[in-house]
Amino acid sequence: MPDLTLQTHEGDGLPPATSADALSLTIEPLLDRHAPRPRRLSVTVIVAADFAAAVDEAYRVGGHDFGPFGAARLGGDVNGKTVPISADHASARVIIDANWWTRQSTADAQRAGLLAHELFHPRLDRLRVEAGSAEHLARTVHTPADGARWSVRNAVDELRCDLAADSVLKQMFTVQTPRGILPLPLGLLGSEDDNNYLGATLDAFDHLHDEWSSLLGQTLTGEQQSLVARQTGSLLTLLAHAEAEARSLDAPGAFAIPGIAEHPVGTLLHSTWQQICDAYDEYAGWQTVAASDTAIADAGQEAVLNLWRHFGF
Repeated sequence: MPDLTLQTHEGDGLPPATSADALSLTIEPLLDRHAPRPRRLSVTVIVAADFAAAVDEAYRVGGHDFGPFGAARLGGDVNGKTVPISADHASARVIIDANWWTRQSTADAQRAGLLAHELFHPRLDRLRVEAGSAEHLARTVHTPADGARWSVRNAVDELRCDLAADSVLKQMFTVQTPRGILPLPLGLLGSEDDNNYLGATLDAFDHLHDEWSSLLGQTLTGEQQSLVARQTGSLLTLLAHAEAEARSLDAPGAFAIPGIAEHPVGTLLHSTWQQICDAYDEYAGWQTVAASDTAIADAGQEAVLNLWRHFGF
């Protein structure tokens, strides 16, 4: 990790990061600067010794039929998960992996960044409900269009939550740089050990390159189409995290990184991702979140379907 200097805010110091509850109380008002608070929302933060079991229990309580939870993702394991407990998204659980949270190598800034990201998920979902958006209700995937829309919604939510976490980190921490002491951006959290999404995106591109190259222009079976659809969703989510890291560092976006833009898989995805980002940037505000949700999903769905036509969907 870079050499971090604690920055106080509003006259108070940072509560000890050993307590997730205390850190949540610090983070919540800082999220107010990124998006308004819903009129009604209750969030319980759980630091769980058995991470997967705690998520599965939240699934059961919330009535979700997602199957057994697994932390493995394209790009690395996740250490936090948010699960809505009520149908109206007024209640949620944020579950953190205790093994990661208590690890000596986990820095306070990493804890704060993860918790801010996860706390923003239920705020975002509840704001949608209060604004009358129906996008969050469309969970069943029956057609390629359904799958494309789900992948776009999921990726854009990850981008939003990462940018919210970046906003919190810049209010809580500073970092010593050649230009002096500056607010800590999200993109520097993993820079010391190369555990960042910009690097993970390149690794994922390499991982899928041969498989995707062999499928392009072919007539795919239903099973192959489902595989490409799932992989596309994972890549879009990974790109969302990389996009947030790049923007936190004042770069134009993930594809401003030459290795990502010039990679054969990146070349294939660039136009699709650019259309999603353009829609997000145009409709990023909270005043008309219901209409914005639909506009972003519409644009992203068409962009992903155009991508899949290269695979013969």
